[in-house]
Amino acid sequence: MKSFNQRYGLSDIIVKNVGELFNPEDVEIVPFGFENITNENKFFSDYIKTTESNTSYSSMLVKFAPDFIMLKKSKPQEIYFLEIKASKTPLRFYSRFNELQSAYPRRNLKLSDIGDIAREAWNAYYNLFPNTIIIDGCSYNPKVLMAQFVDKIECLMCRNPLRLQACANCPVKARKFFDFEVNGTACGSGTPHTNINYSSFDYIEDFFDKLNIRLNTDIVENIKLKIKNSGVYFPENTDEQIKQKVLTDLRTEGCSWL
Repeated sequence: MKSFNQRYGLSDIIVKNVGELFNPEDVEIVPFGFENITNENKFFSDYIKTTESNTSYSSMLVKFAPDFIMLKKSKPQEIYFLEIKASKTPLRFYSRFNELQSAYPRRNLKLSDIGDIAREAWNAYYNLFPNTIIIDGCSYNPKVLMAQFVDKIECLMCRNPLRLQACANCPVKARKFFDFEVNGTACGSGTPHTNINYSSFDYIEDFFDKLNIRLNTDIVENIKLKIKNSGVYFPENTDEQIKQKVLTDLRTEGCSWL
């Protein structure tokens, strides 16, 4: 519960400033997302919380609709989906970190590279929403504010009921949704997380420069400062020695503000 609220508060910093983040001469942004599509209708909200909703393409289209639709005004014009994510809870299980390093020995993964995203959300963005741009604010990665197209973000490892190891056989790539494995006590989607690689993101300035979309530098820096000042969040049961090791490693990797 607390972890979700912490992340939600951090992403809200970006969401509330998204209109000022871009040069209005370059883009037009329209709110999208589940709440806007359903107008916060209780019947939709009740159904979307059921496990059955995770097995339907139409449900997933509505449930995980990206936060915004963005029109690039300059030629060639293009419509993008825009999704805002945030993270302030670094991976604190070194057994998992070692597992990822072993699975990708050539990636030279660092602790600050490891992010996560709800598995079913990742599935929906990847399969059902082409041209989705994810803007991610992370208080424990040196980029702090970054962006990338969802199909270019590297998925490191996802939890799946079939325990498939090969990415080629991954249910996400095969356009199959995951059945009946939902944590009913969790906030957010209530589904297990997929680890993603922050190294596959660009700095937000570099990403939108490639699209010929200008950013408001002052707003970018202000958001970055707020993200840095938010620090990191550890669940209450985290061992103090583990906390200090994680913080030390993250500082060594470039997060000097922690």
